[in-house]
This record gives sequence, structure tokens and C-alpha cells, in this order.
Amino acid sequence: MIKECKVLSRNSLVMVVDYDGKEVQLPTDGRRTPTVYVKHDATFEVVSKEDFDKQEAEKQKVEKKEAKKKTRKRTYRRRVK
Repeated sequence: MIKECKVLSRNSLVMVVDYDGKEVQLPTDGRRTPTVYVKHDATFEVVSKEDFDKQEAEKQKVEKKEAKKKTRKRTYRRRVK
């Protein structure tokens, strides 16, 4: 899962980010932005905004599919006598 995290402190070697209330220390990415995008699987790693945008687009596609499934119109067959 990729999340946008606020950078709490940064120096030339490491930065500390706030990931869901936890302070996580990561290698610095060389940028001076106040937020970074962090991917957390088994470890933490800094990713680009494009990766974050791709994940958000996939979530929206899934939500649209689920919404279509819920609003699907039922059709009934006529009984033949």
C-alpha cells in the first residue's frame, strides 16, 4: 500500500516520516518536498507520485465495478404454461 506521508525531519543521510502515526526512518531521497510517498509491504520504501497515482486509479476502477454490480437490473423470465 502506498501512502502520502509528511516529512518530520531530514538531513543529508536520512529522513523521518510520519506513517500512520509511526515515525519511520528512511534514507533521504535528495528532494526538499514536505511530503513523500511511501510503499509498505514487508519493508518501507520511497516511491514516486506516479506510482501513487496508478494505485489510486486502480482503486477507483474497482470501486466503479463494485458499484455496477450492486445496481445491476434484474430480469425475469416469463413462465410458459
